[in-house]
Amino acid sequence: MATFIAGGTAVNNELEKIVNEAKDQLILISPYIRLHHRLASALKGKLNKPFMELIVVFGKNEFDKSKSLNESDLAIFKSFPDVKIYYEKHLHAKYYANENTAILCSMNLYDYSQNNNIEAGILMKNSIWKNLANNLVTSVTKTESLDAQSQEFFFKVMDEAELVFHNEPQFKPTFLHLQTEYVRSEIRVDRLEEFLGSKKDFGALAIKSEESKFGYCIRTGKQIPFNVAQPFCEEAFSSWNRYKVKDFAEKYCHFSGEASNGQTSFAKPILLKNWGKAKELHKF
Repeated sequence: MATFIAGGTAVNNELEKIVNEAKDQLILISPYIRLHHRLASALKGKLNKPFMELIVVFGKNEFDKSKSLNESDLAIFKSFPDVKIYYEKHLHAKYYANENTAILCSMNLYDYSQNNNIEAGILMKNSIWKNLANNLVTSVTKTESLDAQSQEFFFKVMDEAELVFHNEPQFKPTFLHLQTEYVRSEIRVDRLEEFLGSKKDFGALAIKSEESKFGYCIRTGKQIPFNVAQPFCEEAFSSWNRYKVKDFAEKYCHFSGEASNGQTSFAKPILLKNWGKAKELHKF
């Protein structure tokens, strides 16, 4: 059964359910990944599930792939006993699924998108009885259900993507060989340094990030996380969002916090004299 879901809150809620209810497999496909704290917490709750396979596909930012997947989220993914991480430079689609439910939607796995953007998607649910019915329909009409078609498509995406990390669980048989017991995980593929930069470069980026992670609200001057796509504090954004005038003159530079005398706006949150330095430091 396919259901239309509208709004970031609805998509968020269904995505969180997919993570929480995953038992055998969890698939996260998004060009850009920066986990919302609630989703990160839900994923951490799955770290002790060696029988669940996690598949992550990210993309874009061909010349600086670390912009598409940050170090803290990567650390969470790498901690899973059974995980494959793929990179596909042409990826733009977003797809999230477990063994019973899937979402095909507009929303990146990105905290800003989850909190601020207008999002929508298609929720698809699966079941044993539905699979039997689908197999019967397929054999008669030669057509597949929406969830089966989308699953087939995204498995092809994975096949053509580059595997950059694979952690594989190792098991041993228990008494009478009726069950298996998790022993450890072994890294089969690790190309992350090649894709996201050397450890030395990562360290330098981490230091830079720690030193310069803050910006300033262009309306109030209040210190906030640096984000050229969201240069307002929460209160100022609520005020600006009523009219959404992108060129409305603001008071402060998002990068330096200095008075801008009306030379900054939502469309141009950084003073021209600071633009080059901001771009170099924040890599946007």
